[in-house]
Amino acid sequence: MAGGRSTNTMSEVLVNMLRELSVAKTLPDSDLQFLVDVETIILQKLRQPLDMAAGNMAPGAAPTLPPMGGEQAAMEPMMPMAPPMDVPIPPPPGEGPPGLRAQPPMPSPDELQRLLSAGQ
Repeated sequence: MAGGRSTNTMSEVLVNMLRELSVAKTLPDSDLQFLVDVETIILQKLRQPLDMAAGNMAPGAAPTLPPMGGEQAAMEPMMPMAPPMDVPIPPPPGEGPPGLRAQPPMPSPDELQRLLSAGQ
């Protein structure tokens, strides 16, 4: 069996073309502007059904959460979003780096002088 088709739809062919374009962009003689333009046209064609479906929805037809009332309205707002993955998370206030034993604060200079002179 020679020359069998491996795709069934135009969308599958376009996705394969996007894969080939991504390889073509890495070649030393590639025309990046042309490749990006072709890629953009293919992506627009692939997104066309989604864009049409979104355009057909009435403004009030978007899925919404049930209205909150009573106790739920008084609840705290939702938890804030997590920081991006490449941003280090600072330790909580009053704690040192993780894994190290927390040291008590140093005494004031006057208290240190009193403690040192008491032993003489």
